[in-house]
Amino acid sequence: MEKKENLKNIENQTKAFYEIAEQLEKLAYNTLSEEIHSVRNTWKGDNGKILLEKIEKLQKMLQEDARETRKNADFFQEAAQVRITSPDIQMFD
Repeated sequence: MEKKENLKNIENQTKAFYEIAEQLEKLAYNTLSEEIHSVRNTWKGDNGKILLEKIEKLQKMLQEDARETRKNADFFQEAAQVRITSPDIQMFD
């Protein structure tokens, strides 16, 4: 029974990682892209440039976090598949 619970926990963690990655991607690609567009159209001069650079840096950080989170989810998903196809392998016990 404990092995089934472990597998269910892995599946739940995998799902959570994918959801977090998706939220980070939406924030980076949608919300911050809109903010970048808005700053370009409304802020002028040095302050606008500084703000734009900070938003773009944040966007890149979020994109990288989303990639890393998705890689973690992929790892957990692969581990769950190994566990399902080869239940005799002792991975997390």
